[in-house]
Amino acid sequence: MQRTMRITLFSILGLLIVSISLIAWAQKNKEDSAQPKMTQVEQNMTVVEAADQIGATDFAKMVQQYGLENAFSKDGPYTIFAPSNTAIGALPQNIISELKDNKNMQTQLIGNHIYQGTLTQSDLSNKNLATVNGQKLNFTTSDGAVMVNGQKIVEGIQFNNGTIYMIDGVMLPPGINQ
Repeated sequence: MQRTMRITLFSILGLLIVSISLIAWAQKNKEDSAQPKMTQVEQNMTVVEAADQIGATDFAKMVQQYGLENAFSKDGPYTIFAPSNTAIGALPQNIISELKDNKNMQTQLIGNHIYQGTLTQSDLSNKNLATVNGQKLNFTTSDGAVMVNGQKIVEGIQFNNGTIYMIDGVMLPPGINQ
């Protein structure tokens, strides 16, 4: 009887170890697969062309309208977190109005989405970095998606001087309230 009890106990312990191992393996694979889709194109594109290619056309227009396109062709590489059209369209009208006439605010807003340097997909996990404005970029994973400052990274594309990742929100600089 005691032998049967030991065998049963070891069998349960073995099943528990196998179950824990499977759960740990599944969690690791889930985190590894939490990478944004990368669009493959010729790397000869400008920042505006690349943003247009992944559908961040409003961000591309902002870069052009604010006269910042040439800034991305020198002193790179850059990693840019471009808000989606939906995210920019959801900004309150008071912020849109302020942006139209305030060059400093325009530069702050764009700069809040730019990291000077290359961040590959494998770099986008649990790192704390800073934008060119000095704002922290906090990378996490949530529900199988990579997030930067709480915004989901949807897609990425390379351009002639770096990488653009489209995000589903706008990372507003301090002092700009939604």
